[in-house]
Amino acid sequence: METKEKESKKHRLLLLLLLLLLLIFAAAGAWALFIRPRAAPTPPQPSGGSSVTLTYSDAVNIDLSSGEAALLFANPEKSTWNAAVRLVLQDTVAAQSDQLSPGREVTVLALADDVTRTLAPGSLDGKLLVSFYDPQSGEKAMLDAEIPVTVTVTE
Repeated sequence: METKEKESKKHRLLLLLLLLLLLIFAAAGAWALFIRPRAAPTPPQPSGGSSVTLTYSDAVNIDLSSGEAALLFANPEKSTWNAAVRLVLQDTVAAQSDQLSPGREVTVLALADDVTRTLAPGSLDGKLLVSFYDPQSGEKAMLDAEIPVTVTVTE
C-alpha cells in the first residue's frame, strides 16, 4: 500500500512539475507576443539600394511668344538618382532640362529655336522622356520613363 501512495505522490509531483513548466512557457509566450517592446517594422528596401520617385503634371503649356514651355516636373528628395526631362513633340525634342538632383524641380523650359517655327496654336499630344543618372558617376541608367502629356500651344 505504501508503494501505491509513493507512486501516487510521484504522479502528483510530476503533474505539478508539468503544470509549472506549462505555466512558465505560457508566461514567456505572452511576454514575447504582448509585452516585449518591439522595433518599428522597417519598410522593404529596393534591391540594389536605389529608388526613383517622380512628381509631374500631364499638362504642358507652350507660349510661342516667350519661347517657353510651362510644366511641372520634380525629382523628390527621396529619389536616389538624378533625373533629366525632355519634352518630345512629333518625334522632335522641343525642350530639355539639365540633370535635376533629388529635391529639385523644373517649371519652365526654353523651347528649341526650330520648334517655335513649326508649332501652331492649338492642342496636341506629346511626351516627357525622363532619363536617370547615377549621382556619383554621372552614368546614365539603362531605363528611361515615358510620360504622355497634353500640350496646349498659345501665341
